[in-house]
Formats: sequence, C-alpha cells, structure tokens
Amino acid sequence: QYKEGMPHCTSKERYLRPTCSCESDAPEIIALASELGAFQKSDREYAEACFKWVQCHIRRGLPMGGALTTLKNGRATCMDETSLLIALCRAGGVPARYRIAREVVTEQFIDGMAQNPMMGMMVEAMGGTDIISVAEMKIGDEWVTCTLGTTPEFAAVNGIPIAHFGEDSTDFLTFRPSPPRVVEGLPLVVGMARIFSSLMSSKRLSRMNAQFDDNYRKGKIILDEFGLEEYNRRARESYRFIMPRISLEKSKLEKKGIVTDTPIEQ
Repeated sequence: QYKEGMPHCTSKERYLRPTCSCESDAPEIIALASELGAFQKSDREYAEACFKWVQCHIRRGLPMGGALTTLKNGRATCMDETSLLIALCRAGGVPARYRIAREVVTEQFIDGMAQNPMMGMMVEAMGGTDIISVAEMKIGDEWVTCTLGTTPEFAAVNGIPIAHFGEDSTDFLTFRPSPPRVVEGLPLVVGMARIFSSLMSSKRLSRMNAQFDDNYRKGKIILDEFGLEEYNRRARESYRFIMPRISLEKSKLEKKGIVTDTPIEQ
C-alpha cells in the first residue's frame, strides 16, 4: 500500500531515473520497494531482496508491458521481469541497467519453449537464439549481474538450475557469440515486440497463458516434492550445458549439388 512521503530515489542521474517501461517513480513500485527494505538494508541486501521477490512472485506470461504492468499482472516475459527488477532497484537508490544480447540457448531451454507452441515457434524462427536481457546493479564499485530467464517453476519442469543472485545467463543457460549492449533503457525493437503482443487476440493470449500456467503447475509439483533448495542442489550436480546442433540431411545437400557421406553438423 502506497503512503504519501514514502522514501524513494528522485535522482535524475543515469541508471537511477525512470525510463520507458521502467517506471521506478510509480507509487506501486515505490510501495513494494519500501516493503523490501529500500533505504533500510545495504545496497547488496536490498538488491538481492528485489531479485528474489521478482523471481518467486512473477510467473511467465503475456502480454508484454513493462515494470508497472508486470507488477499489476503478476506475469511477464523475462524482459519485463528484468524491467521490474531494475525499477525496484532504482526506486531504492541502487543504480541499475540493462544488458542485452542475442544469445544461443541450450537444448534444455529450447525444449522448455517447445512446450508452448507459440514461443517454441519464435525461438525456432530465430535459429535457436533468443534476445536475453539481464539486470546489472551497481553495488559499491562492482556491477552485479542477475538473470531472470528462469523462474523456479520453469526451471524445475525443464531440469534447469534456478539462477542465484549474481549469476549471468551464460553461466548455465546460453552461449553469447558476440559482446552484449549495456543500456539505460530498452531499445526500439522491444517496443515493437510489445505492440505485436498487444495486437494478439484475447483468445490467443489466454491460450498461451494457459500453457504457461500448465508448465507452472508441473514445475510447482516438482518443487513441492523436493523443496526449492534441494531441487536446485540436485539440478546443479546433474545439469550439463547442451548446445543445440543443426544437422542437414544428405538428400537436402545433394539437391543443392553437395555430395557428402555423412551429415554436416554445426
């Protein structure tokens, strides 16, 4: 509940001020920041509290909409989860920014997306890559990276480790073939994606979110059985980063005038 006079950052400095889709000055976000310990905990303790709250309270879903919409809906894409985390950090006076890159995702991640036909189609269309955004928070003189690409339930249903505070997506989920971009606000391409998602029919959105919710329930059953910490311990012991391989069948190569005795793999 927002109350007049709640402390929040009013700085206009880069990485502390509100930006498009990162409404760190919204009353709802200020209220949550206060509840999580803004200006009461150390910067590291506060940033970690924000990370854990978003990771455990926001489930995967559509439409896209930015930090405030994510908080109100309780569901989001990983991009919007990142926006909410950054907005909470900025509201509490911790500088935060986006780091964005197109990254090659693991087979496990692709398998997880394939359980939702629309998302699986999007990842396949991008050649097994995804636009991954992570948050970077400035703690002292260090920029600490945090990945929100896998909620605990999504991770559990796919056998993927649950990300810890301070982990990069490339630690266990992706391979980055080129340097990332560090930005204060999201690029135009994200705005275009949001427009596209807003134009989807309510029936299609409901169908996609129902699929996300089904995966959420399956993952929750696993976490309820083992416990979050025990699941993550087992997952980290057994998890192996598997890069996707692309094989071209011999017949397709011969049609192009290429003769080979074995499939070509990348």
